[in-house]
Amino acid sequence: MNKLKFSHYYLLLIYLLIWGFSYYIMVLNLPKQFQLLSLNNLWNLHKNFIGTIKDHRIWSTPFGVSFSVFFEIVINSTLLLIGVSAYNVNKGFKKIIIIVIYSHCIFFIQIICEYIFIKHHPEYFNNFPREQFSLFSISYFLRFYSISFEPSLYYLFQTISFFEIAYWFLLSYFLSKLIEKSFGFSFKIIASSYLLVLIIWLLAITLISIINSL
Repeated sequence: MNKLKFSHYYLLLIYLLIWGFSYYIMVLNLPKQFQLLSLNNLWNLHKNFIGTIKDHRIWSTPFGVSFSVFFEIVINSTLLLIGVSAYNVNKGFKKIIIIVIYSHCIFFIQIICEYIFIKHHPEYFNNFPREQFSLFSISYFLRFYSISFEPSLYYLFQTISFFEIAYWFLLSYFLSKLIEKSFGFSFKIIASSYLLVLIIWLLAITLISIINSL
């Protein structure tokens, strides 16, 4: 019983370590202009905790990426647990977090694809920063076809991507296996929990961006 209990946390820890280590290796093999924050700068920033948190580049380090992934998995698992409970399906948080980790692997595939893209097409980033790049997102295709869009829509267009949509379907698939219900029923749970909050979040950020641009 204890082994099963701790295995969930070990899986999460291993997953976070894989993210951090892989991201570190990939960053080391990229040109310096794509390395948003060097380890020397990171060491200097640690002396000022508040300054470190405010520096957006910290979230593009292996440590920042691992923490972001951890935070995202916990939040998404909580939302999914609320959605499952709303449909009177009783499944523990530890089982929910496992299927979220499985589904989240699609984003690990995404950073590998982005790494390969950057290595082979560095000229793509001559006109805009690396941190504004999201492979196979709406913004990616709009830029590819040289279609301009309002800066206030940038976050929305960057977030909605092939990988994000694939994440919805993976969550639905693994959830259907967990609760032994149809894929459609599971997708309804995803849509009324995680997807609903995501839409509200994107609309809020977009609205704030539009107001700030006025």
